[in-house]
Amino acid sequence: MTPNLLVQDLRYGIRTLSRTPGFTAVAVAVLALGIAANATVFTLANAFFLRPLPVADTDTVVRICSNRYSTTSQRSMLEFRRRNSTLSDLAGFQLRSFGLRIDSETEHSFGEIVSGEYFTMLGVTAARGRLFGPDDDRSDAPPVAVLSHSFWTRRFGASSDAIGGTIALNGATFTVVGVASADFTGLMSPLRGDLWVPLSADALLRPALEPAARMDSLTMHLVGRLRPGVDRVTAQADLDTIGRQLRAAAGQGGERGQAVTVYAGTILHPEIAPPVAVFTGILMAAVALVLLIVCVNVANLVLARAAGRSTELAIRQSLGAARGRLIRQLLTENLLLSSAGAVLGLAVAFWCTRLAMSMRLPVPVPIALDLPVDLRVLAFTAIVAIATTLAFGIVPALAVSRVDLVSALKGMQDGRQHGWLRSAFLVAQVSMSVLLLIMAGLFIQDFRNAQSLELGFEAAHVQTASIDLETRGYTEARGQELVRELVERLEAAPGVVSASVLDIVPVTLSNRVAIVLRDGDAEPVPGQEPVVPMVYMNTVGPGHFKTLAIAIAAGRDFTNRDDRASTPVAIVNETLARRFWPGQDAVGQHLRPMSSGMNATMEVVGVVRDSKYVSVNEEPRPFMYRPFAQEYTPHVTLLVRAAGLPAATLPTITGVVHGLDPGLAVFNASSLTDATAVSLLPWRIAGGLLGALGLLALVLAALGMYGVLSFVVQSRTREMGVRVAIGATPQSVARMVVRQAMTWTATGMALGLVLAIGVTRFPAAFLFGISPTDLWVFAGVILLLSLVAFTAALVPALRASRLDPIAALRNN
Repeated sequence: MTPNLLVQDLRYGIRTLSRTPGFTAVAVAVLALGIAANATVFTLANAFFLRPLPVADTDTVVRICSNRYSTTSQRSMLEFRRRNSTLSDLAGFQLRSFGLRIDSETEHSFGEIVSGEYFTMLGVTAARGRLFGPDDDRSDAPPVAVLSHSFWTRRFGASSDAIGGTIALNGATFTVVGVASADFTGLMSPLRGDLWVPLSADALLRPALEPAARMDSLTMHLVGRLRPGVDRVTAQADLDTIGRQLRAAAGQGGERGQAVTVYAGTILHPEIAPPVAVFTGILMAAVALVLLIVCVNVANLVLARAAGRSTELAIRQSLGAARGRLIRQLLTENLLLSSAGAVLGLAVAFWCTRLAMSMRLPVPVPIALDLPVDLRVLAFTAIVAIATTLAFGIVPALAVSRVDLVSALKGMQDGRQHGWLRSAFLVAQVSMSVLLLIMAGLFIQDFRNAQSLELGFEAAHVQTASIDLETRGYTEARGQELVRELVERLEAAPGVVSASVLDIVPVTLSNRVAIVLRDGDAEPVPGQEPVVPMVYMNTVGPGHFKTLAIAIAAGRDFTNRDDRASTPVAIVNETLARRFWPGQDAVGQHLRPMSSGMNATMEVVGVVRDSKYVSVNEEPRPFMYRPFAQEYTPHVTLLVRAAGLPAATLPTITGVVHGLDPGLAVFNASSLTDATAVSLLPWRIAGGLLGALGLLALVLAALGMYGVLSFVVQSRTREMGVRVAIGATPQSVARMVVRQAMTWTATGMALGLVLAIGVTRFPAAFLFGISPTDLWVFAGVILLLSLVAFTAALVPALRASRLDPIAALRNN
């Protein structure tokens, strides 16, 4: 096609579409919705999987995990750096909470503590000032900090005066030397911190920690850069060999399992990338299905509009226009529609992504979504627009361009010759709508089921709030004393029923595991995996089970006497008791840990009822509780059971904490009901998004049914007039129209059910407490779609029943 012919077709197409503004507006709006849904979900996929890390030479950057996904101690990191032959450099980083003071009040903040090579190795640049390097990571170097661009903008108003100023972290003074570039937010997306400090600052941030224990307690995520000519497989073999040597030297069995895993440098951490990829894939499939429904809907609109153009097309053909020329013109008009829909859809997608970025998720760590509409998103949208043009345009163009010249020039063609095609489009639209609605129904019902699951503890009336004793430099002895007095004061406060402390809030997707053996069990030999189950665990204070209303089935609760000077003790749940001591009394039995940090045999002093620990959909799992006074952690969450509304106790909690230490920040305050809601977040997001897409499919199905039936009534006006003239009642004419609609609907629903039975087994792993072929969901969708189709058919049916036979025969 020459440029002149293309311009001619475009001009003619614009004039033609402008003469039917109603059709054009509806088609563009429907296309915009379908394209917007696809562009929005692709923007999410692009941000997580296609966009490279904002660092130099991304292809040579790798993530390195101990075992499969675990962090690595500073001591091991230094050994990896010294011994490896495949990396040009290696750096470590750890997300850390700080007590931040800029003016006079201490606030809780998140940031990263990183090795001195971090910025240099990644090739990150500074927006202001400089970034620190290896020389700033020496023990004798003055403490420095680099701010994130968003924190610098939010907290300092993007003022250059921040450079060279000071901030206080955990009571220690740091000099701000620079601001990172705006596109660099760290390597733990979507987690985002406020600042970075070098590893040498750990001595200032955690002054109570013994120097000998510091290098083993500081565990980090590792990132490295491959040497020229080295691939990831070679680096994997090299680092895994070193990891096995380190593990063998520590007496951990160098031959048992994989010691190190090397991953490509990606936006998402390797542990969360697979489930996010599966979920994003489900969304992409759902929005692609919506786009197909949109294409079928618009194809029917194009067919209906073309019925009135048969004379025009016949005249053009009689004047010498070839069929290919007509098809090209029709496709050009369709391209104009899809292009306008793409522009409008891109605007809607941009608004949706901005809305998603502004949402605050109920999680205790800083999360910020970065969803740029970049060249990849624009290219994807352009491809979708072209594909959409072909999807909804090619079949109608081929059908419409086949013109019967004699009939068309006599005005005898009324478009009914394409009735089978419109019917096929409508049946296809209904079947795809059934599939999408069933998917949405399954996830919505799954979310409802998850909300009603029994947790095994009473979350109502419980308030949570966190404090970080490490940010104030507490030693273990001082921290134990403060926590004990804090709990005593809270329990004595008015409106408080009971109070306790714990390390991990249950059902918030967090966990800690250990390998423990029964007293007398032999440890596995090198090269042999332990046959005992992984035991999940938590550290809790006295009164924990009373505060959460978890029944003690046997034995006793922890007391303040269970401290470092007394016998190490543990409380286990019923599942662990049954697995380790079937048919026996678990109280008085002993457990021996294999994990570092727990090197004493523990006596079981109690058994408690099972409850949920990590997520709402978990199966019963072995669980062990350790007393806070024997396994101290400076990161403490308070649990307070209130007599009334839990939020009413928050001023009391803050007052008691500040009464003991005015500089100690209280953060992550929420009711336990809200805190546990984070575990429902995947179901909430899936149900909400698929529900919205299902609603869109339902609206499109109704519009498609209404549009086709309206055209049928219009094209069969003469026939219906004859029927009325020879005695047909208005009711029988209306029934004929409704019957036609319900026949199409029934056919489409039958095909949709077959599709749904085959397709819904793929996301079955995401469903809990509901079958992928749940009868109630399938029946509900059939009933809902039948009602919608019947309602959509009523207006055309009523219009047909009110036809004046004389006028109908005269006008035809």
